[in-house]
Amino acid sequence: MKYFNKPLAFLFLLLWAACGGNKSENGEVEVIEIAERTPTVIALSEFTTGMEAIKLETSDSCLLGAISQLRISDKFLYIKDIHFDGIYKFDRNGEFIGRLHQKGQGPGEYIEISDFIIDEAQNTLEIFDLQKKKLLIYNLSDFSFIKDISVPLTIAWEVAKKGDIYYFNTKAFRNTVDGQPTSSEIIAYNPVTGLLVPLFDKIRPDEKRRSWDFNNGFAFNSQNDIFFSVAWQNQCFKIEDTSIRPVFSVDAGAHAVPNGIKNGTYDQKVEYMNSSSSNDKFLFIKLLMYEGNNFMVSCGKGHSPLHFYHYIRFGGQDYFTDKIVNDFIPFQPDAVVNRMAAEKGYLIYLLIPDENQPPQIKQQLEYFNVAMEDNPVILLFKFKE
Repeated sequence: MKYFNKPLAFLFLLLWAACGGNKSENGEVEVIEIAERTPTVIALSEFTTGMEAIKLETSDSCLLGAISQLRISDKFLYIKDIHFDGIYKFDRNGEFIGRLHQKGQGPGEYIEISDFIIDEAQNTLEIFDLQKKKLLIYNLSDFSFIKDISVPLTIAWEVAKKGDIYYFNTKAFRNTVDGQPTSSEIIAYNPVTGLLVPLFDKIRPDEKRRSWDFNNGFAFNSQNDIFFSVAWQNQCFKIEDTSIRPVFSVDAGAHAVPNGIKNGTYDQKVEYMNSSSSNDKFLFIKLLMYEGNNFMVSCGKGHSPLHFYHYIRFGGQDYFTDKIVNDFIPFQPDAVVNRMAAEKGYLIYLLIPDENQPPQIKQQLEYFNVAMEDNPVILLFKFKE
């Protein structure tokens, strides 16, 4: 039997945006100011060049269960399936190429895939295994094991890489660097030199060591630049070597989460999130795309239900929307905003076959001739330059 979890776990972490912006006094950090705006409808053709529909092959050897991550290259898609705990490789026509599944306790095996990196320059696929505290490196062509690298951290959840440096997202949990505790959201590690550097100067008091920073996350553009959103602080940074540079911050005005909650304990944040006090607040930020002067940020407002929005700046214009229409399909369905992700110049939208899907999703699946027992369809939309 085939199982699909709710649409991509990582897609559900796409949160918050606003409108209007101006440069700070130093001319470097943009402040996005929140106004009382009514969201408008925007069509995908207004800021993307077209739709690439990839109907993934369905066979016993590549049946997907629960997709949680997707990496894109010029020729291939790499998909993490958390049900079978493996990495599946498809070409851009949807043809299945191969699978990495080396789960176990032995050499060259992982206990779980916490995150993964595709390094085409080195022709490697790198698995980060939090339980083993190791990076396991495999050949990208045949998935043969090459080597592993020990990670000198207590806890981290995600990893990004540029050159020889790895960047670990700790979600503000406590680690130790050079004998000193740190709650830095990002810790850079160069295994060649042994350099280990917290990029944020931060240490949580003991009563705040439990973290609620699960929405912190990386974003990548087509130039392989790495960005990082700090959700509770409404800020986004660009990572440059072993330092960070603020790119923008969000001023949510009366709709901001109070500073006492942002800087509060785990229990205070949980209580606030589950209370009516958060109903009119914009919660967290998540940068999706940053290409030149164009960018896209996601957001969520309230808690029951959480309502999703996107802020898009393209060609000098800005849009604030909770409804994006896919006008590359004749009947122009809504593209559900909480199912969107972005990577390396593409907006990503996933259509999952499931009898419990709403009618508009089923209509799109029928349009692409996808049966309920088939693998998903991945829609890619390239951002205009």
